[in-house]
Amino acid sequence: MVAAALAPPPEQKYYRPVGTILDLFRARDRELVVEGPADTGKSRGCLEKVHACCEKYGGARWAFVRKTRKSLTTTACVTYERWVRPDGASHLWGEQEYRYPNGSKIYLLGLDEPNRLQSMELDGAYVMQAEETDVEDWEILSKCVTGRGATQPYVQLLADMN
Repeated sequence: MVAAALAPPPEQKYYRPVGTILDLFRARDRELVVEGPADTGKSRGCLEKVHACCEKYGGARWAFVRKTRKSLTTTACVTYERWVRPDGASHLWGEQEYRYPNGSKIYLLGLDEPNRLQSMELDGAYVMQAEETDVEDWEILSKCVTGRGATQPYVQLLADMN
């Protein structure tokens, strides 16, 4: 009974990282891949970390990336909009990015459009389903997450995979 009384109402987007995902929130590694079985919270944890960075570091530039832009829209964007993005805190602009009131941005990118990645300077990128990528994809992303003009104290290429 006490636990139920402390739980947030179902309409709230409450999140508290635990276990490996809590370690993910603390990690400052340049490259970081979270691996595990499906439906264990890896994607939500990665989305929450990107969101936390965008809120904490005004002007941060992150990207959500997947092998194809279309698959990103039907997976990461759905989870982000339903569970992570606070109401009114950001909005989708031209279906290409989320903008935060503090100037932070999350770009929505598919590796099927590599020309959109050229010359990008990102503080971080989250690659959903990294097992879909190859070495060339990872190298392209590594060139984008450079730290040039970074607003965070670290840059990170973050990924999850089953």
